[in-house]
Amino acid sequence: MSRNNPKVSVCVVTYNQEKYIRKCLQSIVDQETDFDFDVIVGDDFSADGTRTIVQEFAKKYPAQVNIILHNKNVGACENYRAVHRMASGKYIAHVDGDDWVYPGKLLKQVQYFDSNENCALVAHRMSIWVGARQVGTTRKNPPHITLSELLLGHPMFLNSSTMYRRGEIGDYFPSVADFIDFYIYVKAAMKGDIGFINEVLGGYLRNVGVSSKRDLMPYIQASIDLAIGFVPSKVVNVARAKRYRAYATAALMAGDNAQFEENINAARQFDKSSFVIYGLFCLKQHVKLIKMFIYWYKSLREQSFRLNKLFFWGRYD
Repeated sequence: MSRNNPKVSVCVVTYNQEKYIRKCLQSIVDQETDFDFDVIVGDDFSADGTRTIVQEFAKKYPAQVNIILHNKNVGACENYRAVHRMASGKYIAHVDGDDWVYPGKLLKQVQYFDSNENCALVAHRMSIWVGARQVGTTRKNPPHITLSELLLGHPMFLNSSTMYRRGEIGDYFPSVADFIDFYIYVKAAMKGDIGFINEVLGGYLRNVGVSSKRDLMPYIQASIDLAIGFVPSKVVNVARAKRYRAYATAALMAGDNAQFEENINAARQFDKSSFVIYGLFCLKQHVKLIKMFIYWYKSLREQSFRLNKLFFWGRYD
């Protein structure tokens, strides 16, 4: 397929993913469609064999695969920007280099766009894998997601499931500051609805990508900032609190009490119910605590019963 005037551009970012990039790219070029699409791959100066594999695909599919080979490590965000800025398709899909797509993905997303003119971005469900083992799938969502629903429900889908309408690239990607995929979703939802296809159309490899090793809270809060003035302030505050509570939960499960206190206190600034909600969550999650409480309560009642018997027997003997 020619990359001249493609209907879809598929953007792939990769860094040190020699174990996964071949499966990713092959799953994309094998897509069967009734329209032209091209693939743009950005390699962020990988130190393993990733670059060789990327070049192999560019040589094998010269009319379809275009590559960006950075001569130094520019970072995940700049690599992302470079690839998406080169995209020329009417619709732009994104796939991380350690993920892959299932047959029919591009066709179904394009069909959705063509039938929903007010849609700015469309995503779908994905299977979740740890190594060679599938451990689940991502959640189901409403077919149309508003900005408020996106803020309150995040995370609702994964970045490798997204396709958006190409417009002013500057409107989507900040030119200087680092950002995360959530920023793009919020920007898109400010332009139109987010569509969702409740089918599993791709595979996601957990705990492999760069973002899984970063503290994303500052970027999440910066993304929420975009919605100020577009949704009620209550929605913004609850969205902030939910993200802090999520981080507090992760910290508690990891035994990091300092991070737990920092994040739960931050949540309280935006939603006073955070402690009540979190207390209920803890009771639900910590079954041992509940069992200990029940045991303690039963023991106390039994002890009280025995004392009462002694008391009354002493009075009436």
